[in-house]
Amino acid sequence: MFDFLIEGFGVALSPLNLGLAFLGALLGILFGALPGIGPINGIAILMPLAYTLGLPAESALILLAGIYTGAEYGGRMSSILLNVPGDAGAVMTTLDGHPLAKKGLAGPALGLSAVSSFVGATIAIIGLTLFAPLLAEVAVMFGPAEFFALMVFAFSSMAVMMGKDPVKTAIGAVLGVLIATVGVDAGTGVMRYTFGMAELYDGIDFVVMIIGLFAISEILLMLEHAHRKDVDTEMPPLGRVFVSLKEVLYCKGAMGRSGLLGFIIGVLPGTGASVAGAVSYTTEKRLSDKDGTFGHGDMRGLAAPEAANNASAAGSFVPMLTLGIPGSGTTAVLLGALMLYNITPGADAVHRAPRGGRRPDRLVVHR
Repeated sequence: MFDFLIEGFGVALSPLNLGLAFLGALLGILFGALPGIGPINGIAILMPLAYTLGLPAESALILLAGIYTGAEYGGRMSSILLNVPGDAGAVMTTLDGHPLAKKGLAGPALGLSAVSSFVGATIAIIGLTLFAPLLAEVAVMFGPAEFFALMVFAFSSMAVMMGKDPVKTAIGAVLGVLIATVGVDAGTGVMRYTFGMAELYDGIDFVVMIIGLFAISEILLMLEHAHRKDVDTEMPPLGRVFVSLKEVLYCKGAMGRSGLLGFIIGVLPGTGASVAGAVSYTTEKRLSDKDGTFGHGDMRGLAAPEAANNASAAGSFVPMLTLGIPGSGTTAVLLGALMLYNITPGADAVHRAPRGGRRPDRLVVHR
C-alpha cells in the first residue's frame, strides 16, 4: 500500500501537476466567488478543455479536483462580505462570517475561512488515503431508514441551532423541504407541485432560490435602512488583512472536530456540504457556545462549517473512487470525467495508476 502511496506522491508533486493544482484552485475560487456558478458548472466548463489539451488522466483529475476545492472556498467570499451564499454549503458561513465583516474583521474572517478549509481538507485526505475501503463498506450499508434518520437529525439541529427562535427555524426548514420537492421525483417519476407547468418539471433552480431569499432580501433591508438615520448602513473598513496565529489556535478544536465530522458525513452519498455544515455548526455551538456569541461574529462559528464543508468535499471522493457511486453532484461530474478517460472506478483503492499516454486503460483497484 505504501509503495503505491509514495508513487502517487511522486506523480502529484511533479511540476506540471503542481502547476495544474494551483491553476485549478485559482479558477475554482473565481467560479465559487460568483453566486450560481459553483464547482459543478466550473468543472463541467473545463472538463472538455482538459481532455482536448491531451492532459494525462491524473493531471486532469488534479486540475478538476483543484477547481472543486477552490470553489468550496470561493463561495464563502460573498457569504462573508455580502451575506449572499455562493452555494448551498456556504449558507452556514453567513451566520458568523457576515457579522465578523460588520465588525471590521472581514480580512481575518476570510483568512480563517481559508485556514479552516485547509485543515478540514487535510483531515479528509488523510482519511481518504487510509480508510477509504472500510468507510465505503460502511457507507454502502446505509439504507433509507439511516438516511431518513440523518436528515431528521439535520433538520432538528437547525431548529436547536437558533436557540431563541426554534419555531421560526423549523418553519423555514419545512418551507425549504416544500421548495425542494417541486418537480418530477427521480425515483418514481411522479410530478409534485408542478401545476401542469413544464418549467417546474426540473424543480426550482437553486440559484433562483438563493438570489430570491438572500440577495433580494439583503437589498430590501439596505433600502429600508437607507432612510433611517439611526442605523449605520456602511460597512466598516477592512482593517487588518491577515488572521493571527492566536485566532487560529483559538479555533483549533472547532476545526479538528468539524473536519472529522464533515468527512464522515461526506462519505455518505447524497448528503453534501450543506448537511455537513449544518451538523458541524450545531455540534460546535452545543460544545463551545457558553456565552451565546455564536451567530454574532464568533470565530469558531465560522471555522466549524468551513472545515466541515471542505472535509465533506474530500469525503465525497470515497464512494466515487471505491464504489463508483458519486457522493455529491460535483463528484458525479468528476466521475463523468474519469469515464471520459476510459477509467472505471472499482470497489477498492487504486493499485495501478495509468502511465504515459493520453488514453489510460482503466483504474484497477487493490484492497
